[in-house]
Amino acid sequence: MCTVIGPKEQELLGGGAVFCLAEIYACDVKDLSHELHQAKRILERKAQSGMQKLSSVLELTVFLQPYKEVFNELFHLCRIALAPPSKQRCL
Repeated sequence: MCTVIGPKEQELLGGGAVFCLAEIYACDVKDLSHELHQAKRILERKAQSGMQKLSSVLELTVFLQPYKEVFNELFHLCRIALAPPSKQRCL
């Protein structure tokens, strides 16, 4: 069962909900796995150098923007997570 991606950094890059979303949108799960590992390492290094921890999908998306070609699957899923629901689904 899929869960919602939560706002905490460990939930953002934790895997479970991210991989569930990846399956729904037919992402390359193998690439995503590597991207998540590298994104975690980058964020750990940034935190050691004084960068504030990310607390939302929006902050993660903004952070990944300059690296969107490298983190293609992860960036794509972040953009999907930020998209507002369609009005058709609400009817």
